[in-house]
Amino acid sequence: MSRTAKILLAILLVGLLFAACVAILLWRYVDGHKAGWMEAGQTALQDGAREGAAMDDAGCVEAGFVRLRNDDSLFDMQSRLWLKGCLGASRHEENACDHVPRVEEVLDSMRWISAYCAARGLNNDRGCQGHAQEFLEHCMDYTGGWGNRRAPGAQPSDASHSSSEPSLTPSNRIVVR
Repeated sequence: MSRTAKILLAILLVGLLFAACVAILLWRYVDGHKAGWMEAGQTALQDGAREGAAMDDAGCVEAGFVRLRNDDSLFDMQSRLWLKGCLGASRHEENACDHVPRVEEVLDSMRWISAYCAARGLNNDRGCQGHAQEFLEHCMDYTGGWGNRRAPGAQPSDASHSSSEPSLTPSNRIVVR
C-alpha cells in the first residue's frame, strides 16, 4: 500500500470515528430531553385548545403570530403546536378557507405560504411557514381536503388566485388576493 493510500485511509478512519462520536452525543442529548419536549408540546396543544375555544380562526392566527415572535423553542414548535390546538378548538368561519389552496396544489400552496409570511414581515421564516402549513392543514381537515371547495379536476378561478398576497379581510377570513 502506498504512503498516500495509508494517509487517506487514516483520515477516513478518523473522520468515521468523529462522525460516530457526534452521532452518539446527539442521540444522548435527544434521548435526555425527549420527555421534556413531549410534555411541553402536549401542554402547548392543550393551552391552544383551551384558548381557542373562545376564538375564531382569525383570532387564533393573530394570537399565534404574537406567540411566534416570542418563541425560542426548537424550530418554533411551541407556537406551532399552540396554533394547531387553537385552530382545532376555534369557531370556524364558513368562508375562512375559500381562498386557501389545497395542500395537493404544491406550487399554489408554496406561493400562498410565502405571501402569507411576507405580508407579516417574516420572509423565509421557518416558524411562519410552519404556521401557514398548520392553517392549510386546518382548512384541509375542515373542508374534507378541499380548502377552496373546488371539485377534483376543476380549474382555479381567476378571482381566487389573481395574486399571491394574503390578507386578513374585515370579515376575518384569510384570503389570497
